[in-house]
Amino acid sequence: MPNFYSLKISSFTSRMLCFFGFSLLNSLTYLSAATPTVQASNLRITNKTCTSLKLEFDRGNGSKAFVTCREKAKTKTLPIDGNNYYGISIFKSGDDIGGNNYAIAYVITGNLVVSNLIQNKAYTFEVFEWDSASKSYLTSTTATITDSTEFLSANPKAFRIGNDSCDKSAVTLFKANVSASFPITKLKWTVAGKVDSTADDSIKLFIGIGGLHNYQLILTPSYGCKYIFQSSKPILIIPTPTVKMGMTPPGPCLTSSHVYFNDQSTLYPVPRCAYIRTWYFDKDDIATFPNQDRIFKPGKYRLVLVSETLYDNALTGCKDSVVVSFTNPNFEFPTYSCLKQGDSLRIQSPLKGFKYNWNNGDTTQHIWVKQRGWYSLAIMDSSKCVGTDSVFIDTCAPIINSIRALSKSKINFSTKAGIIEIQNKEQQSHVVFLFTPDGRKIQQWIIGPDEWIEKPIKSGNYIIGSPDTGYQWIMVP
Repeated sequence: MPNFYSLKISSFTSRMLCFFGFSLLNSLTYLSAATPTVQASNLRITNKTCTSLKLEFDRGNGSKAFVTCREKAKTKTLPIDGNNYYGISIFKSGDDIGGNNYAIAYVITGNLVVSNLIQNKAYTFEVFEWDSASKSYLTSTTATITDSTEFLSANPKAFRIGNDSCDKSAVTLFKANVSASFPITKLKWTVAGKVDSTADDSIKLFIGIGGLHNYQLILTPSYGCKYIFQSSKPILIIPTPTVKMGMTPPGPCLTSSHVYFNDQSTLYPVPRCAYIRTWYFDKDDIATFPNQDRIFKPGKYRLVLVSETLYDNALTGCKDSVVVSFTNPNFEFPTYSCLKQGDSLRIQSPLKGFKYNWNNGDTTQHIWVKQRGWYSLAIMDSSKCVGTDSVFIDTCAPIINSIRALSKSKINFSTKAGIIEIQNKEQQSHVVFLFTPDGRKIQQWIIGPDEWIEKPIKSGNYIIGSPDTGYQWIMVP
């Protein structure tokens, strides 16, 4: 009997214990699997680059927080209770929970960095408090934030400055054309071995090495963006030319009918980078180095130099121009009449606006002479070019048959229709004059030793002779 009772109690106790134990276990399981009730909050982006965003937030009361990320343009998708998603902080590498909403991570602390993003693009983050036992997500409220990645782009270009001077075209303008969501503090340019930096979007550089050159731009800071940019096409650099002619100087003195231009020209330097130089004086006068260049008369000329380089063997647009005045103060005295006894004769320079220097010390444009002899004049123009000439003023011949007969042992002459022939029989030169019957000098000739000349003369009566040989009447038929 006791054994049986004991057995009954034991059986009852066992059943009751099993019942209450099961209920207690169920109660404990229910309590631990409760859906979170406090959502994450205070979402914030605390660091941005061109390819990543750092998300921080305050935790709710779930065991962990489930983070998703999507492009802003995509529609939000909620996680489903009971699902456990694979997440990773590399965007698009975790599970797509639907509609391109990607699982990023289940985190305990509200701090993570999401990478593999595209620059200048907006992304939306959602945070759901999650219970790890029941796999329940708090979706009745939404913790969300949207922000964009940084961006940086550049389109470097190079431009030759100016189009009418080799000197200008050697200077190149480099323009970065930067667009960025953050300040760029340093732009580093590298071209033809030359490195220079600036904080501005553009920089002017003088490149002394000729040819086609690619160039590189490095930007600082970069914030994870592409920061090295190469030129899309090279820039042609003309090497260190010095052709720019600058201000208009006085031109050279035209002591002859030619002016020469070459590498040693004192007019303007020619760039040694140009192996063909073409000078244009006007539309009808073109000369190419090293041929002689031509100017045949004084005046103003616009000189234009066009060059071709050794690098492209074509016109580069490398040119310059200047207006130059070429002067020639050379002159000749006109024929003056003779100097009459006791009278004076005025002789003057045929050119005006110059500095004058007569051999008698006078500095005026004209002088009065009272004595027989040679008179010379040197004139100087504003370019300091000098011209000279001389004239012999003789006394008038007597209006008689002859004071002293022409010495035919020294000078012999003969006449024929419209012609006078003169022969110098001596070993020295003589100046022979021809006068009208009233004593006006109309011709003079210098006849060398043993020289014979023939001159056309209008028919009529004349006086011929020289101070050294005497004078004589002649008649030209």
